[in-house]
Amino acid sequence: MIIASGYIVAENVEKISSITNALIERGIEVPEIKDEKLIFLIERNTEEEITKEINGLRYVDGVVSVQISYISLPGADEGSDIEI
Repeated sequence: MIIASGYIVAENVEKISSITNALIERGIEVPEIKDEKLIFLIERNTEEEITKEINGLRYVDGVVSVQISYISLPGADEGSDIEI
């Protein structure tokens, strides 16, 4: 499982609801909204699925920009934890 998170900047506050609905329909979590920014969290099985989903966010009506804050490494959820 690969996880990616970041935020989306909307054109204006009025677009927030429709953008949120579009993300939820795609199976993307929206844990927080503040002003024109929506924090998102995506979980997918492969890097290709994550890339496709993130690239598609640019085309949601009302989205000005998509910023990525974190993408996990492939296989990071497998095996034992690293001990220091």
